[in-house]
Amino acid sequence: MPKLINKRQTVRHKVKNPMSLESSIVSCVVNPKPGVDPDFGFTRVVSQTVWLLGIKLWFLPRAAEVNDVTRFRIVTGFTAPSSAAEIAAWDDVMPLLYRGVNVAMWQQCAGENSMAWEMHQVFTGVSRRFGIWAQAPGLTEVNLIQVSFVISEVA
Repeated sequence: MPKLINKRQTVRHKVKNPMSLESSIVSCVVNPKPGVDPDFGFTRVVSQTVWLLGIKLWFLPRAAEVNDVTRFRIVTGFTAPSSAAEIAAWDDVMPLLYRGVNVAMWQQCAGENSMAWEMHQVFTGVSRRFGIWAQAPGLTEVNLIQVSFVISEVA
């Protein structure tokens, strides 16, 4: 039986969300070193149909420097990458547009310890991985980033 969450919501029968009732978490870590060389991390392979329910990033606490910034992209792809250039070619999960063009990267500035996004995005067709590409051009210390993807896999 359909239920209304609020009075403005319409009742829909035959909902097309084959999402399972259980979710799991896949995680990875990235450790960009000071300078311009990017680093990357990626998860295990997930199923051919997967709902991405949420993303959470944790930044290793460190002394805040006003000029420190970490640039990153959350991505998805199909094969295990062997270089930062390979993972940079993966598809953006959260494109950040500048004047209508996907050229911008997300940024973490000094003092931010975590970021989170609620998603409800379905990926179908091919088994895939999720990952992160990160660069820390101005850091004087290592900025470890842990990222978890809350997913629901449909068999």
